[in-house]
Amino acid sequence: MDRRRVGRTARRPRLGGLRTRVALVVVLLALVCAGALMRSMNAQLAGAYRQTGRQVTLAIARSFDAGFSADDLRRPGRLRENLEALQRLHPELLGASVGLERMDGRIDLAAFTGRAAADGAVAAETGPPTGAVRYVERTVDGTRALLLTYPVTEPVAGSRVLLTLHFDLHELDVALARRQAQFRIGLVCIAGGVAALLPALATLAIFRPLDELRLAMRRVRGGDLDMRLGWRRADELGALAREFDRMAADLQATHQQLSALALEDSITGLPNNRGIQGHLSAALRHARRDAGHLTVALLDLDHFKSINDRWGHPVGDAALRLLADTIRGTVRPQDLCGRVGGDEFLVAFPAADAAAATEIIERVRAQLAVTGVAGVDVLITVSAGIAEFPADAADQAGLIERADKALYRAKGAGRNRSCVHAEQEPARPTVATALGR
Repeated sequence: MDRRRVGRTARRPRLGGLRTRVALVVVLLALVCAGALMRSMNAQLAGAYRQTGRQVTLAIARSFDAGFSADDLRRPGRLRENLEALQRLHPELLGASVGLERMDGRIDLAAFTGRAAADGAVAAETGPPTGAVRYVERTVDGTRALLLTYPVTEPVAGSRVLLTLHFDLHELDVALARRQAQFRIGLVCIAGGVAALLPALATLAIFRPLDELRLAMRRVRGGDLDMRLGWRRADELGALAREFDRMAADLQATHQQLSALALEDSITGLPNNRGIQGHLSAALRHARRDAGHLTVALLDLDHFKSINDRWGHPVGDAALRLLADTIRGTVRPQDLCGRVGGDEFLVAFPAADAAAATEIIERVRAQLAVTGVAGVDVLITVSAGIAEFPADAADQAGLIERADKALYRAKGAGRNRSCVHAEQEPARPTVATALGR
């Protein structure tokens, strides 16, 4: 196994994994927030229900106080009946008692009913007298109860009369538990909705654009250099998309420059063999479509090897540039020309027969005869072979082959001349003759 390939794969960003991690973080945050909110709301609900129990118990005490008189203390039986009636009227009362508070804080019970203690435990539960309403929560026989000590407003012989009520908190606790359960269910549903919604929003706002960016990068990598995102977002993803578009534009410009260089001859500036073959193929398709003519000429510098050997390659390059400039300055705007080999050039003449092409090539040869390489006393001449579509060949390869045969015929006939393809071609020159081109 290729360890480098495995390493690259391991470091490759995984958007799906990131989605999962973001979703988990959102769910955990939602649960933490829901737990904190639930704890706070439970405390508030418990406080509200506790306050409700106190207010209900206080209202019962005030209703008793409104009908109390000092004579009730001298008739304990009647006082007890009043307490029992109060308990029947309010079934949530576990017990009630009335007593006189001593100077030392102890309470002498005058009457009691239900589960109220008769042994002075009330004073111990409620603490020392303060002259105000006091509340204590306790458990009575396994049931939570609220113990309220209420000072009756009418004093008796300078002593304070205290009413003690044992209020059953069971119903309030049940209601509180029910409300808390409803609140927990609602909060869990809200947290679940938030936990589901936030990843969806993150997908729309972050991950889907990232997916589009990843696909765009894949298309550019596949060769689609026209790919642009064109986003108008003002956030960081928009800035990233704009950087991607600029990178794609720069890459496209660089690719175009490299493509142009790959199809251009560095010495003459003409299309190289690959470039001129592409142009010739397009011109041949047009000629077939229009049922027209297309003539190809192959031009070869005479004695080019001798020029390089005697004067050096800089002079040889200058001779190549001279021929390229002469061709460019002589042919028609619609004609195509390129360098296909060391000293060989191809010129294509759309919508021209062999006679018209020969006339143009002869003008090129005439111009070369009066133009030389600056600073060098050397005569630059060319030989040319000409073939015509569709008379001489029906395809590109055949057309170039016929022109090449005509070129060798011109070389064999003494060079510095043009020859049009003929049906009867002489044999190619020997190797020794070919090396003298």
